[in-house]
Amino acid sequence: TEEQVREDIEKRLPDFSQYVDPQKANADVILRYEPSDQGLPYLKVKLIQKKGGKFPAISLKKDITLTGSKPGAVLKMYDDDWFGNAVTVVEMDGEIDMDNMEAQLKEIEESIEGLASKPGEVTEAMVKLKSSPGSQNGTGLLQTIIAMKVREVYEKLTA
Repeated sequence: TEEQVREDIEKRLPDFSQYVDPQKANADVILRYEPSDQGLPYLKVKLIQKKGGKFPAISLKKDITLTGSKPGAVLKMYDDDWFGNAVTVVEMDGEIDMDNMEAQLKEIEESIEGLASKPGEVTEAMVKLKSSPGSQNGTGLLQTIIAMKVREVYEKLTA
């Protein structure tokens, strides 16, 4: 039940606060979830990348506005400060149009620099997981991108 989940979260909060939460200040890459500017249940998901960090960064060539089904989505990139560290943020607010998913993902993928993946690979991976939770918002997209960047790091280390 929802009450049991809340109780479990509260029970683990002291350990989280002591051991997990402090790590975010020193992380090279962070995935942060916030309520959308359009309100809940929609999300704004931020890929926060420390400048000069060891994790290879991505960037957007241009801001993107996706239309179609409500609420639509906006992707943008900007510089910010994260616990005193200079960071670049790639942010997705809202949801893609699931009826036009492949075309919208291709537009997003073509606007991302630094992916180190095969052309269309992000789109293909996302379309395969179309029915998975988060596939319509920045959760699935940015987790997929992080996974590909982890693969990039692994391949460099094992080459």
